[in-house]
Amino acid sequence: MADFFVWDDSYAVGIPIVDDQHKELLKYGNRFSELIATGGVGLKSEELESEFQKFREYLTFHFRSEEKVMEEIKYNNLGAHRREHNAILEKVAAYNTEKIKSDPVFALTEIRSLLQSILYDHVMETDSALGKAYRRYNKLFKHMEEAKRKIREENERKFGVLIKELDVAFCYLNWDQSQKGHCVIVSKEKTSNLVRLSTLEKNTLMAELYRVMLIVQKSFKPDDLQVVYAGDIDGQLAIHIIPKYKDMETFGQITPPKTDCEKLSDEEYKKIIDQFLENF
Repeated sequence: MADFFVWDDSYAVGIPIVDDQHKELLKYGNRFSELIATGGVGLKSEELESEFQKFREYLTFHFRSEEKVMEEIKYNNLGAHRREHNAILEKVAAYNTEKIKSDPVFALTEIRSLLQSILYDHVMETDSALGKAYRRYNKLFKHMEEAKRKIREENERKFGVLIKELDVAFCYLNWDQSQKGHCVIVSKEKTSNLVRLSTLEKNTLMAELYRVMLIVQKSFKPDDLQVVYAGDIDGQLAIHIIPKYKDMETFGQITPPKTDCEKLSDEEYKKIIDQFLENF
């Protein structure tokens, strides 16, 4: 027997998990059609009630899955969409199951008609709008991720290897480790000027700077620390924390950040980062 419900690509809303669940709902519709085709011969009301219960449970699961997607993308019409779901579920829950016992074929035909209405009205209209919003969100999200990736690559090229992401800044292990433990605090805000930060951002950044200074002191036991802030060098708000050791020629001198240096091996950088992370 040919299926009563046949999936068509025009039904796709473009959200993989939602489309898969819609296809599963079609299977329930085709199961009801098979039972209707028997004319009720040999059908037990308990079996039909069980099929209806499975359908109701799956429909509830499906609607909740859709709502999770809407929450994830911060969908503007979440409230209205959820109310439509609840109205459909109330209609399904209120269905008089006594009809199944008295006239199973008529009852199944009504249930199938209800499912048909859900699939072709709710899916084609309400879910279609959700699909468009999901695709817009995905496009924007991918764009944002690409922008973040470029920033990470640029920062790593200029400053070094990421040690840890903080609240308002990133902490990098500088490529130049001629003074072991040299690290850089880089603001997440695309600004090269400290005074352009809000009071909260500035206070948080200073607290994170102080925290990292304490960690450098504890991890590497330098004789002193030099803090260098020069936004005009990096074109970005970057604060270098440079450990100073008395047995080095640079002790007692201002050490400008280097733009060219001999890099360590990946393993050597990892060992230094591990020293940091032990104290974070």
